Amino acid sequence: MKEIIVSAIVVGLLGAAARIIAPYSKKFVTWLIDRLVQMAERKITESGMGAAKKAWVLKKLKIFGVAATDAICEAIDISVSAMNSKKADLQATIKDDVAEQITNEVEDATTSITNRLTNAGKNLKG
Repeated sequence: MKEIIVSAIVVGLLGAAARIIAPYSKKFVTWLIDRLVQMAERKITESGMGAAKKAWVLKKLKIFGVAATDAICEAIDISVSAMNSKKADLQATIKDDVAEQITNEVEDATTSITNRLTNAGKNLKG
């Protein structure tokens, strides 16, 4: 009888611990997936290598004891999509910044040339 009570207490404690730890575990796995996706992007640079990158991430996740389930594969796809979206946003921002800088430089150069020509014209008349 004692063994049954002790077993029930242990099972109850393990269940409670799992409920407390599970949300943190999910956050850790999500964070880990994000980091591994970024590492795969830096490590495998050829285009069209999405499947190889995903396989690399899954291999590294296995080291941490994370199985390649449908949910994990979906989390990887979401991480890749978010990263690509951030890249696109960053590229658009850089493109806009460069275009603005070029426009400003052209305007400054035009103003400078106009001023020089105006002064040269005054010097010729005077």
